[in-house]
This record gives sequence, structure tokens and C-alpha cells, in this order.
Amino acid sequence: SYAARPRPQLGDRLRPRDGRGRRAPRRRGPRGMSSKVPVARSGRFGKRAADEKASAAETKPEAAEETTTPPAAAETKVKHEVGNYGRYYGYRPSSEGGDPRLRLVEGSWFEGGKCLDVGCNSGKLTAEIASRFAPRSMVGIDVDADLVDKAQHASERARKQYLSSLVSANADRERNGRRGVCCYCETGTPYPLNCTFRVEDAVDRLSDHSYDAISCFSVTKWVHISHGDEGLLRFFANVHRALKPGGRFIVEPQQWRSYNKAKQKIHCDLSNLKLRPTDFPDVLRDAVGFDAVHDLGVPDAPGLPAGFKRPVFCAIKKTPPPSKDRLRPAAEHPS
Repeated sequence: SYAARPRPQLGDRLRPRDGRGRRAPRRRGPRGMSSKVPVARSGRFGKRAADEKASAAETKPEAAEETTTPPAAAETKVKHEVGNYGRYYGYRPSSEGGDPRLRLVEGSWFEGGKCLDVGCNSGKLTAEIASRFAPRSMVGIDVDADLVDKAQHASERARKQYLSSLVSANADRERNGRRGVCCYCETGTPYPLNCTFRVEDAVDRLSDHSYDAISCFSVTKWVHISHGDEGLLRFFANVHRALKPGGRFIVEPQQWRSYNKAKQKIHCDLSNLKLRPTDFPDVLRDAVGFDAVHDLGVPDAPGLPAGFKRPVFCAIKKTPPPSKDRLRPAAEHPS
């Protein structure tokens, strides 16, 4: 009877029939659930939609390849052409006692002075110098505006945390009947209030000529590759001009073998470079005019790769001799 017939399901009409006119059995999915058999729709609308979908599938990979490959290649070429690696300090392993390069320098070179860090990147090493050696002012510069912005944001966060903790400490002292804590230490402004960052190209010029110390860690290779021997000499001359008499230039040149790795990454030409990193101490003394250049040694720490074990040098700007008026006895000075 009609009541005994099974009620047809929605997918029954879409299942194909065999040669005897019977529909193919419905496939079963997991746990007895029915699995519908996808059937291509007939008719001019179904055929046109299927053709359009197949055509789009054939052309889409080629279009994507055309639109995405050239920008990616261009970005790879331009992105790190001056050594502006956004995750440089992620590549360089850290140690418990801080950056091992800072163990080779004297804190008195920075303490209470006006200092500059060339090629600050994201500002991690600049901030460590500012917090560890307490300079009166520590400025980090870089040609990459994105990295400077990243360093400035980190400095602002540290500054807010410092001021918040200072306000809390003053409130506790005032509740106990004591005077508040001043935010300035004996040598000047403490970290992070003594640390700032800005975009500046040291090869072009340095805007200030009154620094007590200028540091330049792992930067000279990129200056050398990008600007050649002439640009490197101009950079050294700008540093010499920006220092006070008796000021110090702390520099860590990359080794020549690392130039070849940079050549493969940014496709640069090294054939025009005549100077070598081993020549830099003599260049600083003889060509630029530094009074003396001292080898501070090679940093070492557990787990530090051999490529990061580079010599660090300290060049000292000559102090001018006292004038003849200062050498004359007081009685000879005109009244």
C-alpha cells in the first residue's frame, strides 16, 4: 500500500540510476550517517557554472604567481640591504651577564657623559648601555624608520613603567612620613629617562658634535657595502668630528668572510672594495686622525657562535695641546 512505501529522501532524486532503472544505494558515513553522493547538475546553467569554475581553477595559480612572486623577490632584495634585520637580537644568543661585548669596555667611558650608538636596530644594546653604564644622555640612531619606531615604543613602555613605580614608591614614603624619591641620580638622568632614539644617517652627517663616546657594533660591513670605501671613510670622519677632544669611538667591525654572505643575500658587488676590516685600525689612526686605536679583545660567552666572536676596538680622539697663554706663568699675564 501507499502507507507501506518508504518516504523518499531529498538526495534520492539526485542519485544516478543503473541499467535497470534502479537508483544506486546510498553510501553510509561514520556511525550510520548517510553520505550524499555529489552529482553534477545537468542543464545549460549547471554546465556553464561548472565550466566557469574549472576555468577559474586553471587560471588562478598563474595569476597568483604573477602578482605575488615579483613583490616578494623585490622585498627580499631591499629589506636587508643595510643590515636592518628586524630580529637581529633573536639571531644573536644572549647570555646571563648581558651582552658579552660590553664586558670589554670601561663603564667610565659612558658614565655621566653624552653618548651615541650608531646602528641601534631595535634598541636592545643601546638600552643595555644606558641602563648599565648610566650615561647622562644615550641616543640611538638608525636609517631604518621602522626599527627606530620599534625601539622608541619599547623605550616609552619602559619609561612609563619606571615613572609608575616611582610614583608608587613616593606614595609609600609619604605615607610613612618620609620625603619622596627624586627621579635623578647622582650622575644625571637614570634609565630609561636617559635613552632616546631617532632616524639619522651617520654616513651623510651627524647633527651633534659634542659626544663623549660613540659606539658602533656590527655596522661597518653594511656601511662599507652600501657606500664603498669612500663612504666608509666619510662615516669614520663624521664620527671623529662628532666626538669631543678625548672622546672614544668603540667599534666592532664584521670580518671579511661575512661580506660574501651579504653579497649572496642582497646581490651587491664587492670588487670595488679595496679596504679590509683588518685595515680599519690603521685607517682610523692614519687617515681619519684618531690619536690611538686599542684592541679591546674578542667577546666570549657560552654558546656564542664563532661568527659573533669579533675583535672590538677603541679609537681615542686627540686632545689638543694647551694654548701658550695657559703655559705662561701668572705673573706674565697682562692685567
